[in-house]
Parts: sequence; structure tokens; C-alpha cells
Amino acid sequence: MIRVAEEFVSLQGEGQHIGRPMYFVRLAGCSVISCLMHPKQLGTCDSDWQSGRMHGVEDVAARCFDSGVPWVCITGGEPTDQPEALAELICRVRRAQRVSVQTAGRRAIAAPVDSLCVSPKGLKGRAIQGQITHEIKVTAAPGVDVEYLKAIRSGYPASSYYVVPYDDGGEILEGAAVDLVLAAGDPWRLSLQSQKYAKIR
Repeated sequence: MIRVAEEFVSLQGEGQHIGRPMYFVRLAGCSVISCLMHPKQLGTCDSDWQSGRMHGVEDVAARCFDSGVPWVCITGGEPTDQPEALAELICRVRRAQRVSVQTAGRRAIAAPVDSLCVSPKGLKGRAIQGQITHEIKVTAAPGVDVEYLKAIRSGYPASSYYVVPYDDGGEILEGAAVDLVLAAGDPWRLSLQSQKYAKIR
């Protein structure tokens, strides 16, 4: 069984796969209390990961396949909070579709994925040995500066590095993200949250 907050088809709004149709499986639960968007911090997370229902992993995988979309994005909350169920879901889905996982990078994923996006969420740790990260995504939230980006870059080797604007719940602060990318320089790039401008999920 796996606890799921919601499932839906939409376009990936950020990073390497921006604009790509995906079937999103948003898992419930999040143990990353160091996240600047966590309710105990600023409380502006745009994911309703606190609610959710238990589903059979096989049933979730079947809905992914029935969507007809070649890519499945498993996100959260923090998907690695359910490690065994996550690994089983990935293995089932990858029989017919490609899988992208978005995580804070706290734990290794015990199944291969086609695309791994790590968003450290206030953590200045190091990448998990043996796990290939395709992209790093950092939100330009209050407290995130060039030194933070340097620490993330040295701790998390990846193919691509992105800064996304912070949404304070009423306004998307693109300017701070632009300034941060200009100050940090290559390889950091700006990735706007296009789903918010397109008014899609």
C-alpha cells in the first residue's frame, strides 16, 4: 500500500522536462521540517501533502498506464518517506513508462529512475553515494544566497542546476531568483514555474 495525496495529468512546469506531459503522483507525508516552505517554517508549500489516502501500489501503477502519458512524475510531500512502496511503484511503472522522481534527497531510492530531481529544501548535506542526480532545483526563498548555492553545488553533483522563484502565497518573486542566478553564475540557470503562469496544476 502507498499513501497518495493526489494524481493528475499535467505539464511539467520546471527544470529539464519543462512543458512535457506527465502523469503526476503526489505522495502524502513530508518529514523534511528543515524545508523553508514547511508549515513549521514559512508555511507556503504549494502541495497539499498533509492529506492523503492509502491505495494499492498495483492500482496506482495501473492508473499511470491508463493515462496514456509516457512519463510519470512521483513527487510529494517527500516520496522517500515511503521507501518500500516507492520502490515497488517505480518498478511497476517502469515496465511501460518512464519515471521522474522529485525529492529532497534525504534517502536513497531503491529502484532505478529515468530522471531524478533533488530539491535540498534547506538542507546542506551531500548527495547519496551511488545515486545519480539529473537536476538540482533550489527555490529562491528568504535565506537562500550565493553561499548556499555554492554549498549545494559542492555537495550535489548533477547534470543541471536551477533556481526557481519563491511564491510567498500571493506574489511570485521572480526578481530575487534572477538576481541570485546572476550572482551565482554558471551552471545555475533560472527556471520559471510555468505551471503557475499557465494556471495549470
